[in-house]
Amino acid sequence: LPGRDGGELHPVDLRAIVLLAVFERLASAGQLQPEMAPLIERLWRLWALSVREHITVHSALVRPLLASFFMLAGHMRDPALLQRMLDLSRDKSWIWAFDFGDDPAREQVRALVTAYISASVLCGHVVWEEIIAGLPSHAAFPQWVPSLLGTALGRLASVDPEQAAELRLRWGAHVELPRDAFGPMALALANAGKHELALPLLPKCNFTQTEALEALGAILKPLCQDRHPLDASAIQTLSAALKEAVAATT
Repeated sequence: LPGRDGGELHPVDLRAIVLLAVFERLASAGQLQPEMAPLIERLWRLWALSVREHITVHSALVRPLLASFFMLAGHMRDPALLQRMLDLSRDKSWIWAFDFGDDPAREQVRALVTAYISASVLCGHVVWEEIIAGLPSHAAFPQWVPSLLGTALGRLASVDPEQAAELRLRWGAHVELPRDAFGPMALALANAGKHELALPLLPKCNFTQTEALEALGAILKPLCQDRHPLDASAIQTLSAALKEAVAATT
């Protein structure tokens, strides 16, 4: 690990970036082992110390790495580690700051918020008000909430499909999710083999999205291959989705 030889770690040290990329790939593949937790925590401590010491580092370089750390804490189901990460970001409030005309910075902050929401859920926090309570007010504008939730649910669906489906119903009862949120969510559920959870999302999808079309295909393929019998409701849902998909792509 960086630092063992007495060398200093920079917030955008290539060694830290490579290790983060490796851990993220393992996490995405469901191959992150408990034995790796001490290594990730040590990397976090070294990186957090470097962020505190290097006051001139640009926030645009720090945000993507912090988002990766958020998600690793979520994959490890470690709420204490996630809280330490949030504490650092609040202490260094410039991480969340952006000028309203700076679109790339705004999108970075939105991605950071999405990563934190996803990680919070994986760590056991499911009450929306409690999740955003720790975030700076300017990092979760009310008008952002629907799209932030939709993106977070899509990310969660690839990690814990059943929890994502449950939260869609729970959060969706209070927030109207944008149509663009349902395609990625349906695709993640279908790819996870949860076709019974993906199917009800099809009528809500925007079929001008590639993800929505891929979700429809991912649901139809095993049905055709295995010749599963469908009830009238499922047939009606698939029929309506096919018509809408054809209309959106012709």
